[in-house]
Amino acid sequence: MPTSRAWSPGRASLASECVDPTAPEGRRIPGGWGPLMVEFVVFAISAAIVLGGALGVIGFRNPVHNALSLIATLFGVAVLFIAQEAYFLAAVQIIVYAGAIVVLFLFVIMLVGVDRLERLDADTLKGQQVAAAVVGGAVAVLSVLVLFAGKAGAPRRAGRTRSPGERT
Repeated sequence: MPTSRAWSPGRASLASECVDPTAPEGRRIPGGWGPLMVEFVVFAISAAIVLGGALGVIGFRNPVHNALSLIATLFGVAVLFIAQEAYFLAAVQIIVYAGAIVVLFLFVIMLVGVDRLERLDADTLKGQQVAAAVVGGAVAVLSVLVLFAGKAGAPRRAGRTRSPGERT
């Protein structure tokens, strides 16, 4: 019986079918931590890091904490790339995104100086919120109209394209 790491729908369970590659053929490790179980644990931990970091990006009020949560998310995605044996993508994920883009984000955050409190209750342009709501609603309505008009206005039969030297 060949030992296969792939899961198929005919199998009952991943954890119950761990095969010892050094043992005689067909011998199973009861409740053992085979390669499939380790991959599942790595996936579960890195998925939790990705989801926790993503929730931190949108949940924290401090922009520095948001950027650090983004770093955690990017590292979790890099671990998922490594689990899929996409080592180059994992290296690019860490070097380019976590190393360069997030450092740029932090530089801009520190340069702008978002640590100072600003008065948000003072409306600099009177009626700005109402105008933004009207424009947003108009864009939404026009988007729906264009979506439905595109289906109704489409030609039933597309014409044949002629070559430059072809006669009509």
